[in-house]
Amino acid sequence: MGDSVYDVLSKKLPFAFKGFSTHFVDDYLMGNISKYPIIHRVRTHSVDSYFTHYIGFNPANGISEIDWLRTPEQKLRTIQSGKIFHDGLSALQEIKNKLKWYPDDIWYYILACQWRRIDQEEPFVARCGDVGNELGSRVVASRQVKEIMHLCFYLEKEFAPYSKWFGTAFSRLLCARTIAPILNNFKRIVEQRDWDISVPLRPSVRIVSISTYPMDENHRRKLLTFMK
Repeated sequence: MGDSVYDVLSKKLPFAFKGFSTHFVDDYLMGNISKYPIIHRVRTHSVDSYFTHYIGFNPANGISEIDWLRTPEQKLRTIQSGKIFHDGLSALQEIKNKLKWYPDDIWYYILACQWRRIDQEEPFVARCGDVGNELGSRVVASRQVKEIMHLCFYLEKEFAPYSKWFGTAFSRLLCARTIAPILNNFKRIVEQRDWDISVPLRPSVRIVSISTYPMDENHRRKLLTFMK
């Protein structure tokens, strides 16, 4: 029996690549080394074991509603955006295709939930301000901005990344040119105590959702059913 891929790499990798050490002294810290073996942190998986390890289930065996709802969006985005350098059996691409976007009923449910999240806190920016809770007003306003941005990802059928890349990915959405100026205006609105914040905000998102992402009547009825 030959050496495992891990063992071969630990004996054959260069000590450094493009100025960076290939040796890790712990989970995240690289350190210089001048003799083998290298602790390289390269991991090898079969297609099945990789997805089971990364998202907790193997899409090749089917994807349930619970699988969709419990899988973090950033992981689904990673799967879609990660490069495939070789896929001789097309197994990886087949799974990427299965995970491209939510089935319609799951999508409608998530859209309905997101609209509800926005709806429930929409009045609280002003209500916090009315009782002198300026910090609370800013917190709620910031949360509303994020929820609306998240809604835009759903409308464009894009999985949202985690916070570091959230704003960058949002800026690349089709709706960003229309919505971003409104969201950037939030800080000024709150600081000036212009509590009629819903006037420039929610209708604008509705206009974008209707004009940029039109649904046929059947889809619209299904979405309204989930929102009841």
